[in-house]
Amino acid sequence: MFYCIHTAMEFLPRDKADYVPFFMMLTIVPLIIFYEIFFIFPQTFSNEVNLFIMPISFYAFSCIYFCWFQLIRIDTTTKGRMLPSVLHANWRFCHICEQNSPPRAEHCHRCNICVLKLDHHCFLTGKCVGYFNQRYFFALVFHSWILASFAMIANYDVALGATDGRLTFNTFLIAFLPNIAWIFGLAGNLPFYVCGMLMFGCVVFVFCLYLAVYHSRLFTTGLSSFERSRGIFKYRSTHTSTNIEDVIGRRAIMFIACPFLGELMCPLKGDGIKFSVKKFEQLNHRDL
Repeated sequence: MFYCIHTAMEFLPRDKADYVPFFMMLTIVPLIIFYEIFFIFPQTFSNEVNLFIMPISFYAFSCIYFCWFQLIRIDTTTKGRMLPSVLHANWRFCHICEQNSPPRAEHCHRCNICVLKLDHHCFLTGKCVGYFNQRYFFALVFHSWILASFAMIANYDVALGATDGRLTFNTFLIAFLPNIAWIFGLAGNLPFYVCGMLMFGCVVFVFCLYLAVYHSRLFTTGLSSFERSRGIFKYRSTHTSTNIEDVIGRRAIMFIACPFLGELMCPLKGDGIKFSVKKFEQLNHRDL
């Protein structure tokens, strides 16, 4: 029993500031998604289209939460790894962890541990995105974008019907400020929810599209978002296919389409510790 409790505690965020988004992702977000699929989608799409949309939506939902679980489960830190006691080239000593830290590993002060090839700290999982789970983060973003696009289309059609398709002061408030319209009694519960979810879906759609473009541009050049923000370019590479394989593994398209096959069909080729570094004469002026 104590082992089960300890294991469950390992899945919780170490930083209490991550508890709210973590439990929202665990409880509220699935309820919203199921409400959209079972209540909003049938009002928008025909039966024939629903036979196509609903399986894709369920599949995207399962991929999102599988990747979310993998982001939490997979340990991408230096914990439990055999690290040398001698400080090698491009390594550094972490005074907080009191051990030698490999190249590209950085200490996360929210997780209080060094992370292999740190990309960023994800508040939705309460864990860091690093070498071994970065591909699951990208797959989560991709499938969230697909689901958000369906929800945005469905909510737009229902919101259009709720506002009678006319742009008046009342319909403007309902469409763009649904909380204020609901407070003053200008919108019922359904228009309030639908218009609110339309705005939320638009934000998620744009944000996921931005994350997908931003991170795909980074890992195709061999960089992490942490290195990009700190101006560290010595690991940049022009070998796009090799860079994609380093982050996502073999059969990258297969993995993004079906992340369930990640460990079996699309293994990573590296160990998160050894990386090639550009020689000084290979660095261009933008890298310096």
